[in-house]
Amino acid sequence: MTLPAQRIATLLNAFLLLSLVSITHLEAKSTFSANGKIAFTSDRDGNSEIYLMNADGTGQARLTNSPDREDYPTWSPDGRKIAFVKQNESGSFIYLMDSDGSDQTQLTAFEIASDQAYPYERFSMSWSPDGSRIAFQDSTDIFTIGVDGSNRTNLTHGEFFNYEPTWSPDGSQIAFARSIHSHGFYPQIYIMNADGGSVRQITACSVYCQNRSPHWSPGGERLAIDFGEDEDGSSNNPSGTGLQLFPSGLKPKWSPDEEKIVFY
Repeated sequence: MTLPAQRIATLLNAFLLLSLVSITHLEAKSTFSANGKIAFTSDRDGNSEIYLMNADGTGQARLTNSPDREDYPTWSPDGRKIAFVKQNESGSFIYLMDSDGSDQTQLTAFEIASDQAYPYERFSMSWSPDGSRIAFQDSTDIFTIGVDGSNRTNLTHGEFFNYEPTWSPDGSQIAFARSIHSHGFYPQIYIMNADGGSVRQITACSVYCQNRSPHWSPGGERLAIDFGEDEDGSSNNPSGTGLQLFPSGLKPKWSPDEEKIVFY
């Protein structure tokens, strides 16, 4: 995919981008924390583990150490906890741990959709702004659950293929990717109330393109999204307002001060 020069210039002028290309074997979404740290996934030591580093790439430290697959680190709003995915022969689970990797506890189990060809390329979690709940996907639906494991709630109820939720900073809404196709491809960005109500579509393109990986800016005024192109090479036409487009595959995440984007 080739981006028009004007769009590239707009992206570079709009943001000071923090590139993580120096981090080898980076696999899943990396996320900024309120404490200025970046959590990310790497298989540099033989299998997928969670690591921590400063925003300039220094001070890299391994937080998990097991034969299981650990992936998708997601910071709590106060920067004290990290939610992450653990997968082993027993299944797939969401775990919580302290920011130094200690006190790892299982929160809930979840399933990967049987028809999802690339399950870990379309998974995401998001903490509520008050830190009390986590939004995540299980099979084709989006759920929320209390960080104490209570009140697990299905928000989408088997309607279409839903994934990659991100909570708005005021806690009232959740943005997510939805595909109307059973295989989960060609999604668009939707927003719903935090209780699952009032679902509305905010991006659109003709037929064969993907808009996904939304992430709400800390101020709540913008969404960074991973956008695709139609098969004829034309760009999609977002119908929402306040959208910042990124080239496909980058999975953008905002820094707490909205001055940087972390991506891979």
